[in-house]
Amino acid sequence: KTAEEKYGIKPERLIFTPVAFEKDEYMRFIACADLVLDTLQYNGHTSSCDVLWAGVPIVTLPLQHMASRVCASLLTALECPELICQTAEQYEEMAVRLGSPAGQQELMQLREKVINNRMSTPLFDTEQWTRDVERLFMHMARRYANGLPPDHISFFDLDAAHCQP
Repeated sequence: KTAEEKYGIKPERLIFTPVAFEKDEYMRFIACADLVLDTLQYNGHTSSCDVLWAGVPIVTLPLQHMASRVCASLLTALECPELICQTAEQYEEMAVRLGSPAGQQELMQLREKVINNRMSTPLFDTEQWTRDVERLFMHMARRYANGLPPDHISFFDLDAAHCQP
């Protein structure tokens, strides 16, 4: 059966693209999407970052294991918690609502938020990430220089006092 026959989806709404081997081509294909529905058992990881960078909202439902919670972490860092569902019913309802003509205004508002938040939230702030990981490396180096054994390090517990030898 066709998608229209089986699900009521107009064929012109489905676009199948060839495999994109160049990053810029791949990103152009992604930007054509209106909405991405995250897979439930094993979320998109790098692909979800690419989707969000392209400005496309993702609906996700985190489950119990780490691989199913990645996209929720990305959306939290992007300050878009409204795209994180708590139940399968909520996931389905949101997907249907945002995919319907009645949900187009809400979808466009979400897309605008994703685009605007790319440059103002921690998810894509590479400079801050670099500073943070450098602080962790300095802490590890100081521990080693002081003859201390390896240990668990919580980034959130680090401050200037913890980084001193």
